[in-house]
Amino acid sequence: MKLKQFSIPTISTLSTRHSLITLPPEIFLNICKHLPPFDLFSLSRVCRLFYNDLCLGESVTIQEIWRQSRLVFMPYRQMGPPEGMNEKEYVRFLVEDKCYFCGKRNKSSRIYWERGVRSCFECLKTRTKTQEELIESKIVPPAVLHLLPCSYTRSIPIFWLDQIMPKHEEFKRLNSQECLAWMEKQRIITEQIEKEMDLRFFEDMAAKKVQKTERKRAIDAKLNELCLEKNENGTCRYLRKYLDQCHSLKNSYKYTRPFTEKAWKLLKRKLAKEYLQLIELEKENVSSQRSVELALEKVVYWID
Repeated sequence: MKLKQFSIPTISTLSTRHSLITLPPEIFLNICKHLPPFDLFSLSRVCRLFYNDLCLGESVTIQEIWRQSRLVFMPYRQMGPPEGMNEKEYVRFLVEDKCYFCGKRNKSSRIYWERGVRSCFECLKTRTKTQEELIESKIVPPAVLHLLPCSYTRSIPIFWLDQIMPKHEEFKRLNSQECLAWMEKQRIITEQIEKEMDLRFFEDMAAKKVQKTERKRAIDAKLNELCLEKNENGTCRYLRKYLDQCHSLKNSYKYTRPFTEKAWKLLKRKLAKEYLQLIELEKENVSSQRSVELALEKVVYWID
């Protein structure tokens, strides 16, 4: 009897047959309107087709998908993209901890709206100078410097060299009659920029507060699940009062980026190690305290 051969479908065959690729474009885009930014970025990396649908071109439909995702899942970001950015670029700018200059992901990188970039501290140092440094070195006249927007680091005003040097060159080419009109124009432009930066600064503060709250809520949910784990004898493997003392947990609350499954796996390994250290330390303290109590019991007090 001849055995019948069955063709086993491969993963690629199944994924092609039952994936979003087979959906009509209008249905696919309608689904995308209900996805958060991180899911949209993940989806755009699945294949070239999805990338083209979500990232290429300036169509109103594509930009509206990213805009709706921002407004629904990032409600603390109501201000639209700054000049020179579309909606997709703006969302990526907000969620990626990547330095614009070196391209490295850095937890300490921050947004500098005056320059329109996200920068790490190392790149910031090489591309900016403080107001005092510029005045002392006489690189730029104070009259020009006071007409340009500045950023702040540790409450110290700093200026981006690639912004002030072109303005300085422009200023040097002016004659005496053009100078006053140019300075007035720059003053108006700087005032408009500073007003927008103030609004974005307050939005940044509100965003950080919400993001920290959401992150803490996600971490606490994972901790509650962890406290339900049991040992072989039925006792709780972890107690919350000891977990709350772990340095890695306190540190994880400080960040504003979303708390992912990958981040939880890493944090869980650290907590398990620190938890054992805390238990051992408490055992040593209890043993030491008991030794002191036994020693005191042997002391005889004579009362005259």
